[in-house]
Amino acid sequence: MTFDKEEGYALSTAQHSTAQHSTAQHSTAQHSTAQHSTAQHSTAQHSTAQHSDK
Repeated sequence: MTFDKEEGYALSTAQHSTAQHSTAQHSTAQHSTAQHSTAQHSTAQHSTAQHSDK
């Protein structure tokens, strides 16, 4: 019974550590995407302005 309790604690700690690491990577990916999206949006507006001028 003591062995089972110790194994459960180790598993819980490992999962907690992984969850925090995953969140950090996810946050970076979302931030990068947001900036990229803005750059693309700016290009689309520029293209439309040139087309209207013609």
